[in-house]
This record gives sequence, C-alpha cells and structure tokens, in this order.
Amino acid sequence: MTSVSTRARIAIAALLFGGCTGQIGAHQNGSGQPTGVGGSNSGGNASGGPPGSIDIDTPTADSVGPAWQRRLTKTEVGNSVQALTGVMPPAVANLPDEATDYDFDRVTQSQTVADQHVQAYLDIGDQVVAALTDANIGTLAPSCATLDRTCASSLVDTLGQRAFRGPVDPDQKTLMLSLFDGGATPREGIDQIIRFMLQSPSFIYVIERGTAVPGLSGIYALNDYEIATRLSMLACETIPDATLLAAAAAGQVHDPAQIAAQADRLFAQPCAHNVTNRFLTQWLKLDRMTTIMPDTTAFPEFTPDVRAAMIDEDQRFLDDLVWTGGGPLSTLFTATTSFIDSRLGPIYGLSGLGSTPAKVTLPAERLGILTHPSVLTTLSNPATSSPVRRGGYVYRKILCQDIAPPPPSTGIDTSPPKDDPTLTTRQRYAARTETGVCASCHTLFNPIGYTMENFDAIGRVRTTDNGLPIDATGSMPTFNVTGLDGGASLAAAVAQRDEMRICFGRKWLRYGLGRSETQADATSIKTVVQLTRNNASIRDAMVALTQTYAFTHRAEAVDTGAMP
Repeated sequence: MTSVSTRARIAIAALLFGGCTGQIGAHQNGSGQPTGVGGSNSGGNASGGPPGSIDIDTPTADSVGPAWQRRLTKTEVGNSVQALTGVMPPAVANLPDEATDYDFDRVTQSQTVADQHVQAYLDIGDQVVAALTDANIGTLAPSCATLDRTCASSLVDTLGQRAFRGPVDPDQKTLMLSLFDGGATPREGIDQIIRFMLQSPSFIYVIERGTAVPGLSGIYALNDYEIATRLSMLACETIPDATLLAAAAAGQVHDPAQIAAQADRLFAQPCAHNVTNRFLTQWLKLDRMTTIMPDTTAFPEFTPDVRAAMIDEDQRFLDDLVWTGGGPLSTLFTATTSFIDSRLGPIYGLSGLGSTPAKVTLPAERLGILTHPSVLTTLSNPATSSPVRRGGYVYRKILCQDIAPPPPSTGIDTSPPKDDPTLTTRQRYAARTETGVCASCHTLFNPIGYTMENFDAIGRVRTTDNGLPIDATGSMPTFNVTGLDGGASLAAAVAQRDEMRICFGRKWLRYGLGRSETQADATSIKTVVQLTRNNASIRDAMVALTQTYAFTHRAEAVDTGAMP
C-alpha cells in the first residue's frame, strides 16, 4: 500500500491544529468569567462539580448556553469509522483516553488535542484503506463498480456527506478529487480520498454554525444536518444513519414532531442501551470499579472474579432499570432487586446462586444503586470504609451541591485517619474532620456518609467495626433531613430529593450536548426535570432533551484567547 504523502500528512496536521490547539473550551464570555462557571471554579475542577448554582424555576425562554466545536471522543471515532467503512481499525485504541474533569468524556471544556491524536488519526486512515478491498469500496458509493474518476466523484458526494454529516463543500470536493488525480493508480487515488475524509476536521470535529435567530443577539438555530448529528451522537454516539441523513437532506429534522419521531426511532435501537449505560456509569462514577484496589490482606474475599461480578451487576441493573423496568428516576435509588451470581453472593450474604447473574430481591439492608458493593467499594479506603468519601460523593455527584476546596494551610492533614483499635472508623473521622477549619464543610456531608457505615470497605453488611457497635445514624443537614439510619434509609431519602432530579437533568444536558450547562439552559433543564418530577420513565426523561431549546440552538461563544 502506498501511504499518503508527507506533504499531505503535514497539511492534515495543520488542519487539525489550526482550528484548535491545546485545550478546547478555554473560552470566555463578555463578562470575563469562564463561561459556564457561574462565578465559581467548581465547574472545571477534578471532582467534576457543577458550574455554580442554576435555578431551573427562573424562566429563561428562548435562551441557551454557548457551544464550541467539539472533538469526537474515542468512542465516537470508533463507532463512526465503523459505520462509515465497515472497518474498526485497531489504531482507535491508540487515541488518548478522554479527560473527565466535567464528569463525562465528551465535554468540550475538558478536551485537548495532542500529537498522539494526530498520529492515531493518520494510522486509522492507513488501517482502513488497508482493510478495504476493491469490492468493499464498490459498496461504499454508487458508480464504484470500477475504481475510476466517476467512482471518486461519487465517493466524495455520498461517503463524504456521511463522514462530514452534511453536504460536502465544493472546495473540499475539488481538493479530494485532486488527491485522486495525484494518485499513481486509481486505487491509490481512492485511498487518498478515504484517508482525507477520516482525517478532516469536518469528520473529527462537530462544528455547528446554524442561522442567526432574528431579535436574539448571538443565538443561532441549528440546521437540519446539525440537529440530525446531535440526535445521532446523543442516542448512538455515531454519524447519522441513512434514514436520518435523508430526512435532514429533505429538511425534515427541525420541527419538534420530526425530531421526536427520529429520537424515538433511534432510542429504540441497541446502541441507545450503550449510551444510557455510559452516561449513568460516568455520572455515578461506576467506571472507577475497573481500577479500584482494596487491601487484599484485609479483604482476601475481593478477587478479580468479584470485581468482574460487581461491574456486571451494575451494567445489568442499569440496563434493566432503563429499558426493561421502565421505572422513574427515583427507582435508581429505591430498587429492591439487582443481578447477582455466585461470585457476588458472599458479599451480599446470599447463597444458592448460580454462575449466571439472576434478578433477585435484595436483603432489607439494601436499596438501589447506593448500596451496590461496587459503589461502596470505590468510595472506601483500601482497608477501611470512608464516611467522608461516601458522604461527599452523594452530596456532590448525586445532589450537585458545591463543596469549597480545602483551605490552603499546609498544616492540614488530609490523609485517612490512622487505625485506632479503641475507635470506630466513624469516630476517627469525626475527630479528624469535624473540628477547626475543616468542620464548616465536613459537617455538611459527613453525616450523609455515616449512614453508610453499616457496610464495610468491600460493601458487606456489618454490625461492628474494630469490635465496637456500628453507629449508622445520620442526616442530610443542608436539606434538614434527620433520623436516617443505614444506607437503605439514605437511599430512600435521596430518591425523594428534587435536588437529585435537578442534578440528573443538568448532568444529562451536559452529557447529551457535550458542554457545560449554564443558567441560560435553565428552562431546557427544567423540561427534563419536570418529567422526573412526574415520575416519567428514565428513558422518556432522556429523550425529552431533544425537545428543548438548548438541543436545537446554540449561543455564540466568544474566545478571548485566555486559558482557564
């Protein structure tokens, strides 16, 4: 195979870096504040905290947050290349893993571009053309039974429209045909075109322009192709399929009813299962389970098989919750069943289970995802539970409440308290964190974590700690919720909180649109939240995002050149 020339590679690299170097999303609005941060720095911190407070009940009709060009994620690149060519090139695995500073791997504010990206894109193009036979190419576009210039033109028009998720610009077509003309053979010319498509910014970036909305400065209505792309990326994380692309070409993807019909069709496909699981897994931080390592001396029961069973349980539980059970969002925290097999049975204290996970009724001490062993394990220290990590997780990730960073004093010890056989874990953490400068924050979320102290560091129910009775009483001070006792009571209380519903709505908009939410998105977020308030299914609440103003519009983003 003759690879693309050095000059072409340099040109491609220049295209990739010319539109975006370094960190994407380092843009600011006219006020000088980083857009979406709302006056705080919590939106971009490592915890993925919310970008300031958002009041969804303050009317903000015909308003939307700013959107910049977004690079396709590693997952989206793989899905799109396979959908486009039928090939899944190994080089996709060489793309750097995405940053999750804003909780999710598809948020533009945390995206970067590095040399490793460019090299992977070049390798992807090489591997795709190497895998395609002449017969394969003949199926990619009409008039390609013979690989000639007619085929090249057809390939640009048809495959190019799919790759670029819209009509091919005349200048792009001229350039691609010149690449064909420069090939030593017709096949080499075709290969050059395919490489160019897969390495073009029009493929690698989601670039939205839209049309200015009269009377609304800086607001743009997306066109049919751009909405079609949002729909496909939302439901399946890939390029629009033939049906959706044809509808966009016919101008039939902008009316709310048209969008709803396409959304219902896409969300009925298997790919939507993967997307909803990825969203919930990243929101709930279940993906940490793949790397967490408890102390196997203290917990020899934690084996690779147990880890795999915990991950399997979560994915089956989420899939059943969204796609089979059809329950409301609250069921995520109040479900009385889960999927357990013989590997996980001992952690649950259950016997008589088979090697295949079965849907079983949970013991009385457990309720929903917060009492899954995976969550309890990832929110523990290697050898002990951690009420601080568990409480902070619920407070920040599930309820979207801000926590100020620790004071900059060098005298504060942030390591886990040392073991003391005369004290329980709860008592040791209380002594360390609920006095002095730490108390103002820790008293907000420690009491939440205390309710989960009836579970050890690998999620088993316990009644003693260091031989002392467990005290799993607690509260949610910020919300004046008292009288909690045990993880199940906490889960039931969380399920009733409107803050949890609002947090879900914010996180789903962030994931679905690939950008941080702002106060301007309040009405759009409320559309999703209102369905959860009315006990609609999680799936219906997710699909509702496609009916919002934020889904079909964008605000202009002003780039000052500043870095965050």
